Amino acid sequence: MSASHRISAEITGFAPLDSGSCSDVHLNEEDAVPNCDFYAASGDFEPILQFVFESMDCRVFEANSRADHDLREFSSWEELVGSTDLELGNCALCFLMLWPVKASSQIRIRRIELDPATRSGKYRHTLEGWGLISLRLGGMTEMKLHPSHTNHNSEKRARKWADVYKDRMGDPSDWNWDIVTRTSAKLNRRIHSLATAKINSRPVLAAAKEALDAGARAM
Repeated sequence: MSASHRISAEITGFAPLDSGSCSDVHLNEEDAVPNCDFYAASGDFEPILQFVFESMDCRVFEANSRADHDLREFSSWEELVGSTDLELGNCALCFLMLWPVKASSQIRIRRIELDPATRSGKYRHTLEGWGLISLRLGGMTEMKLHPSHTNHNSEKRARKWADVYKDRMGDPSDWNWDIVTRTSAKLNRRIHSLATAKINSRPVLAAAKEALDAGARAM
C-alpha cells in the first residue's frame, strides 16, 4: 500500500457507463457557485488541508488520476504530501475533489481512454458527481504565483444541465444541496481567516504574501 488509498468503481452510487474519451464535453465551471479565489504558496497549504481532513466531513480524492493508474483517495495531510508526484506548492496546479459524504452517495469514477497519438498513456480516471467540491491549489513557478480556487455546482445549475448529463452524473435531486453549500462555505471561511492581505477581492495567505513581497508576480 502506497501513501494513498486506491479505489475502484465500486464506490459509485449508480451504474458506470462505458469508457469515455478525451473529446468528451466537460461541464463549464464558470457558472458554478459559490467560489473562492485566493493566493497561497507552499507554506499555506498545510493549514487548509489539515482543516479539510480534520474538521470537514469529506472524503478527499485527486480529481484526475495519473495515466494508467487508479484514482487515489487521501485520508490525511501526511498521505497527500507523501505523494511527491503532486508537487504541492511547487507547480501551477494541484487539483483535488472533496466529497461531502452526508450530501449524497451519488458519485462515480469514470475511465477515460487516452489518445494513443499523445503517448501519454492508455487511460486515466476522473471523479464525477453533481455536488462535489473542487479545490484547485496553485503554487509558485519561476516567481509566478498561480491562483488557487474552490468551487462547486449550485443546485440551479445542476438542474439546468441534468438532462444533458443524466447518464453520467445522475439526478441532482439525490443531493442534499444545503449540506453541499454549508460544507463549501465552511472551507471558504477558513481560507479567509488565514489571509493576511488581499489582491482585489482575493485573499492572500501568509506564505503567498511573503512571496509577493520578495518579488513574485500574481497571475
